[in-house]
Amino acid sequence: MTHSNTHDQSLGWRTHLVLLLAYLFLAIWLTWPMAAQLATHYVSSGNDIFFFPATPDAPQNIWNMWWLQRALADGRNPFVSPLLYYPDGVPMYLQTFNSVAGVLALPANWLLGPTAAYNVAALTGIALTGYAGFWLVRAFTGGVAAPFTAGALLTASPFHMAKFDSGQLNFVTLQWLVFAMLAFVILTRRNAWWAPPLAALAFMLVLLTDWYWALAAAFFALVWGLLSLIGHPRPLALFMRLAVAAVLCALFSAPLLIPLAASARPGPAPAESGSIWAVYTQGYSADLFGLFFPAALHPLWAEPAERFLVAMAPFGITEGSYTAAGWVLAGLAVVGVVWGTRGHGDTGTRRQGDGTRVGGYWTLDVGRWSARADPSLQPSAFNLQPSAFSLIIVGAAAWVLALGPELYVFGVPTGIPMPYAVLQALPLLDTARRPNLFGVITIVVAAIFAGIALRHLLTHRERRGQIVVLALVGGLALFELWPAARMSIALERAEVFAQIADRPGVVVDLPIEGGTDSRSLINQMVHGQPILRGYVARPPAYATLRYAPLVNMLGRTQGWPNADIVDLSPAALARMQCFYQLRHVVLDTTLLDAPAQQTLLTNLERLTGSAPAPWFDDGRDRAYELPLFADACAPFVYLGAGWNNLEQADAQHWRWTTGVSQVFVVNPTATTEIIELALTVEAREAGQVVEVWDGDTRLASLALERSRRTYRLPLTLPPGTTRLELRTEAVNDPAAQRSLGVSVQEVWVSGRAIER
Repeated sequence: MTHSNTHDQSLGWRTHLVLLLAYLFLAIWLTWPMAAQLATHYVSSGNDIFFFPATPDAPQNIWNMWWLQRALADGRNPFVSPLLYYPDGVPMYLQTFNSVAGVLALPANWLLGPTAAYNVAALTGIALTGYAGFWLVRAFTGGVAAPFTAGALLTASPFHMAKFDSGQLNFVTLQWLVFAMLAFVILTRRNAWWAPPLAALAFMLVLLTDWYWALAAAFFALVWGLLSLIGHPRPLALFMRLAVAAVLCALFSAPLLIPLAASARPGPAPAESGSIWAVYTQGYSADLFGLFFPAALHPLWAEPAERFLVAMAPFGITEGSYTAAGWVLAGLAVVGVVWGTRGHGDTGTRRQGDGTRVGGYWTLDVGRWSARADPSLQPSAFNLQPSAFSLIIVGAAAWVLALGPELYVFGVPTGIPMPYAVLQALPLLDTARRPNLFGVITIVVAAIFAGIALRHLLTHRERRGQIVVLALVGGLALFELWPAARMSIALERAEVFAQIADRPGVVVDLPIEGGTDSRSLINQMVHGQPILRGYVARPPAYATLRYAPLVNMLGRTQGWPNADIVDLSPAALARMQCFYQLRHVVLDTTLLDAPAQQTLLTNLERLTGSAPAPWFDDGRDRAYELPLFADACAPFVYLGAGWNNLEQADAQHWRWTTGVSQVFVVNPTATTEIIELALTVEAREAGQVVEVWDGDTRLASLALERSRRTYRLPLTLPPGTTRLELRTEAVNDPAAQRSLGVSVQEVWVSGRAIER
């Protein structure tokens, strides 16, 4: 019995249901025992190649589910969380937020909680990635068996499952990127009114999933679109479709792209930490032959694979550089490339009623939608070879970007610069520090060629021969991709935080989370209160914790200085506490060393006027409740960046500015106030000018006297914290290796309500 063309006709809903169930069972097998503990545990591998076993990313993504459900229930914008980095809050636009997965998992979240929502999102992400791969591969091959197998190899690929084991849900939900690639292929091959909005909708879903995937989707659309224009019989018509799609992508995505662009620099500028980010970027780059590296977590060879992969990874960052497609997928892809470029695309083709061709390896089946065929799909201009070369160019170009700024070959740096360094020079893209993620385009292209190879192997064979081919490929894939034994992990629910849930107030969870363990996020899902800092993938600048005296003393357990040019008396700290409302101080005594604990107790005693007594102590967690000083609210001021160290002589103390020095002024009321800023300053020379700036607005210009004098400046300030800058000409002090602006002896504020 020979291959039948009926395989290439539109599939019924029952076939699609069977395919979805098959991919779901595959996902359950690949992630077992997650489905058996859906509401209580997440799972990870016990191997430590990546973030194992206590990955911070799975709890972070579970927190994302928790926050999304809470934000929607409260009617808040889920893309801005006031519960982290208190009181500043943190925008989530550039974070690994994955709002699409969160929305789709809301029923599980409401019924069973955020852990179940995370697990459901992971299972559906793996299943739908296979299904999306089926659709994309079928667009180039037709049939069912070949694209189904290629989709299974794609979703079970070592790269994809490594992202699952790392808890990186944004990368596990790969399906939207694959669907977007399909939408862009349809856009270039169907002259249909719905093709541009379909591509725009697909891109928006990708952007709402992860902005790295959005970058990959934009790259594919650009390269595929340009290649499709070459030799096209109606290039202007195709260009117009591409242009309309681009405009719609911008319009659909504008509500996210505009605030995303505004928060493009969540952390230190590259100049401040260039060497760190250079190491990070190279560490997250693929090796030249990384596509063919072994499955990392196979039960038979996990340990030698780990040693090999760590040796191959730039700076040993295996989690970031691992981009393996899988040997079965890669082997079939090589065969598919050979056959595809030799023009084997005419096997088993026939003409549809609208004149387009189906069958072979270059077909487009988008269900029962009717659309006028693009002339490029007519038989006279229709074969696989141009498309195969386009796919090869797309996959190769993506892999070149995946190699990062410098070429590594089997773990050896060659010193050869790569194009990714140019990409990072583009606006907004300087925060793109995971080059290897472009390699997913190469893996998806490999799945298409694997489907081409399988279709060729199945064509013109008897059913028994087809079964043998599929059994052989399936057996090899099962052997290579057999999942690792995974461990189940439950999020901790500490009793102290369960009790705080009924005692609302800001929580100082000590030690403040400075790394990536998600500890404070796990605790917050129990108590539900705002916290200082918290783990996010791209930490924003957080001046409050760094500079605000009360927050610094409690959150970073810093000693209480005896003097400074701003008021640090107990009364001043009480004013700060009235504004910040830090109610609960909870310390994990196993993580906070004894000197830090003693410093904290000393600070608490000076703030409250009496020795602190914990209201909770179970031998590990200890909690103190602070008075809120509700009647002490008044404006206050503190110093930011750009000041030299405090100097003293007799009863006098002062600080030199460095040319640009920050002063934070806090209006604790809920209304705009006139606040008087007072500075006692001594200039280096008469006539030296100090300017006071609020962002890009100059508020005042002061011509200083040589002798010490107090200057007063009325400021109209909104509620909350305003950062001002004192700008003056500075000179270099070579002896102390510092810049000297003006000498400031005291800074203070007073306030009164605006007269209406």
